[in-house]
Amino acid sequence: MTPWLLPATGALIGWFTNKLALALLFRPRSPVQIGPWRLQGIIPARHQRLAEAIARTVQRDLLSEAQIARLVAEIDLRDEIEKAVATAIDQRIDASRLHGLPLVGKVGGRFFTELRRVIMTGVAKRVQDYQQRVAHQVASRVDIETIVRDRVEHMDVGQVEELLLGILRDEFRYLEWMGAVIGGVIGTGQLFFLDR
Repeated sequence: MTPWLLPATGALIGWFTNKLALALLFRPRSPVQIGPWRLQGIIPARHQRLAEAIARTVQRDLLSEAQIARLVAEIDLRDEIEKAVATAIDQRIDASRLHGLPLVGKVGGRFFTELRRVIMTGVAKRVQDYQQRVAHQVASRVDIETIVRDRVEHMDVGQVEELLLGILRDEFRYLEWMGAVIGGVIGTGQLFFLDR
């Protein structure tokens, strides 16, 4: 017997079995009946449970309610809110019309300017509190888990496969080659035991 045959055979078997095991994660996509056994890839067979697990993980570890609230609160709305309030004040109180009113016309310009300043100061003080409340409302109403679960459940099994392979392709290749390495090591070990 040639000395390289056992390690080479072991490596080939290790590589092939790992490649087959990884392929069986996704294939066959539809159930196939082989005698009394029903064969279907693990991912297609457990598509709904996978969707639930991905959604739970995203909600818990990636986009929790607190993280969403923090992200929304970090959006600087102060300038936009102040501009909107200033525009609303300017549209509602026209200083030129105030001059035609008795008593108000005499103090209208200064009164309008002071009124605008007081309102804008009050708005500025409340913007951050308002933004925090809005952030928590948005976070509590956005159900990331449901959104992700529904999205993954409605994906075609081929899309789920592409999603997972896009993330794990290199790791799958590593597992295939590790099967070859381990098979080769076992074949080499068998060669030493057979020589004794």
